[in-house]
Amino acid sequence: VKAKYPEEMKQFVAGVAPGAQLPALEGDVGMTLKVPWSVFNALSVQLTPVWDMTVDYSFANTSSITSYDVLISSTTSSSLEDTTVVKGTRDRHRAGVRVRRTFAEGKGIGALHGRFENNTIDEMANVPNTADFHKIEIGAGGQWRLSSRMRISAFFTHYIFLDRVIEQSLHQPNTIAALAAYNHPDPTGRYSAGADKLTVMVGLDY
Repeated sequence: VKAKYPEEMKQFVAGVAPGAQLPALEGDVGMTLKVPWSVFNALSVQLTPVWDMTVDYSFANTSSITSYDVLISSTTSSSLEDTTVVKGTRDRHRAGVRVRRTFAEGKGIGALHGRFENNTIDEMANVPNTADFHKIEIGAGGQWRLSSRMRISAFFTHYIFLDRVIEQSLHQPNTIAALAAYNHPDPTGRYSAGADKLTVMVGLDY
């Protein structure tokens, strides 16, 4: 792992001690990570010759990795120390539904889909760089076969992130060594986000 000095520190050192060189910040890291188990289920039903529907649900046991330790085995500077990364995760649940229709004797396909996914970072462990939301996806798309070997597809998805208000958090400025992993600016407040995705693909069959 390598770390960089803040630009402000470099400018300060250059001002007070011209020509001085800051020591490199790098070292070897040892980490033990648990891989959460997950389950995925889906069911597709042919409603009519041209209509079909698929529902799916997935579960990931992310609550099993609430934190992990980063152990520095060797380093060029004592500034790189062992640390604990606190995740504070809950289990991940995803549920979705897709409705699809074929037309023009199978040359074209149109589809609508929706999906819900819960947030996994609990309020007490929430910080800006790990902020998580309940998410809703709503999308539509289609595919058209140009020839027996070529097809073009386009899909649009709108993501709705439900606003989240953080009123309390373990993360706050402190000088207690045992709480160093939580020593961050106060992250309380309202968190909002939003996104859209457009995907266009050209497929070739051989």
